[in-house]
Amino acid sequence: MTPSWMVRAMPDIHLHSTKYTAESWAFWITWMAPYLLFDRLPDEHYQHLLLLVDIIKAVTSLELEEEGLDILDADVRRWHDQYEQYYYRYEMDRISTCPLTIHAIIHLVSSTRHAGPLSRIWEYVTERFMGKIARSVTSRQYPFSQLSETVKKWEQVKVVAIRYGLEKELFLADERRNWSILGKQETMIPEINDTTVLKSPHQANYQWTDAECRRVAVYIRQAYQLRASADSIMKELPKTVPRWGKFRVKFTKRM
Repeated sequence: MTPSWMVRAMPDIHLHSTKYTAESWAFWITWMAPYLLFDRLPDEHYQHLLLLVDIIKAVTSLELEEEGLDILDADVRRWHDQYEQYYYRYEMDRISTCPLTIHAIIHLVSSTRHAGPLSRIWEYVTERFMGKIARSVTSRQYPFSQLSETVKKWEQVKVVAIRYGLEKELFLADERRNWSILGKQETMIPEINDTTVLKSPHQANYQWTDAECRRVAVYIRQAYQLRASADSIMKELPKTVPRWGKFRVKFTKRM
């Protein structure tokens, strides 16, 4: 389970990879892939993946020293040579494994020297802003007119706030909310945990799988040091349970 302040909700990569954003792919390849693909790839391919992870972390770091660029350039070129060896294999019928982006990685260091670290020019902020705009459009008949009007009103509010010093009054930031008060789609079960707030999406009667039920039974057996077997505990568990998609800690927005 990943805190929401680190990355937005990520769909199942096997079923919904088309819904992944640049942010989602970056988080998956750098923080999840090394664990999920351990013992699933041949060792040379896995080491090749870890080298890519190191490269991504280096070029996306907020601080990048000049003396480290030569080392980074050597790592990038070694990764590129290994990629051609492992995947392209210098066979023309495998040329599709060499898109332009694979060649572009060679220029990471030279581009960094020319334009600065990626953290100064990346488009994550723009991507989130475009997502905000897309979600604001609800008219099917005049979508572009509504989009234009929405953006215009956002900018008008900014101008008024800056001119008259009304940032706190007009910018409804998350910090203005009292996080000790539950929202309309939040609930708590204090007899189980008095610090965890459950959030939507909520499914009242979720029919869990046998594997999920067994994991809960094993946890109960270990947590309460029961002598009963997991199978006998499973028989006592309900067939359906309520399920919440998110949670946060009370008094804070952190998830």
